[in-house]
Amino acid sequence: MKERMILMTKKNYREEIADFFIKSLDEDPIEFIKGWNFSHTGSPMNSFTEKEYSGINKLYLKIIETKRGYGDNRWLTFKQIQDKGYHLQKGAKGAKVEYYIPYDNKEKKWISFEEYSKYYRDPDFDGERFTLKQRIYTVFNASLIDGIEQFKPSYAANNINEEEVIEKISDGIGVKIVERKNSQSAFYDPGEDYILIPEKEQFKSQEDYCRTALHELSHSTGHKDRLNRDQSNKFGSKKYAFEELIAEISSSFMGEYIEEPLTDEILDKHKAYIQSWAKEIKNNKNFLFKAIKEAERAADYMIENAQLYQYKKDNIINIRSCESEINNICTEKSQEQEVIFFSKDDEEMEF
Repeated sequence: MKERMILMTKKNYREEIADFFIKSLDEDPIEFIKGWNFSHTGSPMNSFTEKEYSGINKLYLKIIETKRGYGDNRWLTFKQIQDKGYHLQKGAKGAKVEYYIPYDNKEKKWISFEEYSKYYRDPDFDGERFTLKQRIYTVFNASLIDGIEQFKPSYAANNINEEEVIEKISDGIGVKIVERKNSQSAFYDPGEDYILIPEKEQFKSQEDYCRTALHELSHSTGHKDRLNRDQSNKFGSKKYAFEELIAEISSSFMGEYIEEPLTDEILDKHKAYIQSWAKEIKNNKNFLFKAIKEAERAADYMIENAQLYQYKKDNIINIRSCESEINNICTEKSQEQEVIFFSKDDEEMEF
């Protein structure tokens, strides 16, 4: 049986997802923030492939899980439910996920990333022959599926030291963090390439200090010698709000990666940031998608340059193993994978 696929244009899908985010922000910004910071259930994952979702799918599914009170991070397509011999509950409501999969224009068929990699390695590779095309599937949360194994939260022994992580990132990407006594603000200076932050003792908690540092470190990835984002924007401008959104999402991804708890102080700080960019999402639906793409690049840049894969493996004891994560990074992705794919128009998007 072929998987059922929703026929929806890229524009319509993005508008629908952006409208969902806007509505969530308007209804309950704190609940929205809790959703995208990944609760105790962990990052959304496909229970069939045992792979975590990424990009907009990751953020969207986690907020759906939080808003609907599922308490389970596992998702399956209808075909995967059938293949496993499970049964979808009557009236179950799904959520859409977006994939970009290689398409062979010559043979007029979809191919796997493994097949595409073989063609790509060929010295006579024809770039015009292949394109990445969007496919949208509906997935259902495991709490709506009968027969599936009951969800078991991962209670790993987390020996990660947040301050040590901040130091490793600072050293790994080559940006200095300067702590200033009695300072009332934290910021990244792209001209001098350093971060100024209040002393640790001035923060209400270690988690609050860590999130603030991760936010500023996320900004620093945009330096011209790193990921080269435009950081010459005035406070209050659209481009300034865009950079803030990147840093906010990236720091959330990083907080989730090191399994850091979400405190009331962090929630309040996130809520304040919302006001600076919520309006821009409403005015430009693509604003959110490109910000998520850049936020993932920023988080990946910090993780890779600070060598946090091995560090996390050494400090999260069993239960939520990092072994497969490390192996996935070190080998080419050869399966259908979700990709936030942007056209030339996206890259040159005006604010």
